[in-house]
Amino acid sequence: MPARIRAALERAAADPGLLDASQCVPNAGCYARHVLYGDPLGRFTILAIVWAAGQFSRPHAHDTWCAYAVYEGPLHETIFAADAAGSRIEPVCAEVRQNGYSCFARAGLDQIHSLGNSGSKPAISIHVYGVARERIATHVNRFVEVAS
Repeated sequence: MPARIRAALERAAADPGLLDASQCVPNAGCYARHVLYGDPLGRFTILAIVWAAGQFSRPHAHDTWCAYAVYEGPLHETIFAADAAGSRIEPVCAEVRQNGYSCFARAGLDQIHSLGNSGSKPAISIHVYGVARERIATHVNRFVEVAS
């Protein structure tokens, strides 16, 4: 499943006509989520996330499987590792993700990251989450505390 999802996301990210103008609009206060498709059986939801300049997600893991591809970037991703208890994290590396980059992660603390836009123009990523559309805001991200 991970390879098929990544391949589909890479094809989608390469399609310049994938999004209409309304799906490319950022929000001023927080990154914008535009639902592209919600599976009628509730198995997954596909989103376009539009990142205005300077917008980043809080460090988080996921409560469900997920994948993303960069549609219009670049995006900056910081990868974190959790302590033995899984309650605090420390940064491990930071990477610049260019157009077409994709990744897949299973639920849990194996992939903890922060994603966002340090550029001056909006950036867009396409995400797939293994939850029903109505659960996107409540059953995807698992926020964790960065060690100080």
